[in-house]
Amino acid sequence: MCVFNKNDWVIERAIKAGHYLDEKSQIRKPDGSLKYVNRPKQTDRYCDVKFYMDGKRHSVKHSRMVCTLAHGKAPSARHVCDHKNRKRQDDRPENLR
Repeated sequence: MCVFNKNDWVIERAIKAGHYLDEKSQIRKPDGSLKYVNRPKQTDRYCDVKFYMDGKRHSVKHSRMVCTLAHGKAPSARHVCDHKNRKRQDDRPENLR
């Protein structure tokens, strides 16, 4: 289960900048190109996405980004992104709640 991330503001700024989820549930940049997702070799680890903002690199959980794009912003900081099938690298919107 992904706990509240202190970098949720990064997700909000990325969405405002034009990042979106395509029909295959992949994160796209505002120009339409694919956003690179770091997928670790160990299947028990979460995938992450890196954004460069204000001259610094920020890493956010891929599942949190997909969940926000597909289902909307979390109602509060206590709400988390959960994988229904418990597979941490399965970030399809229908698997996240």
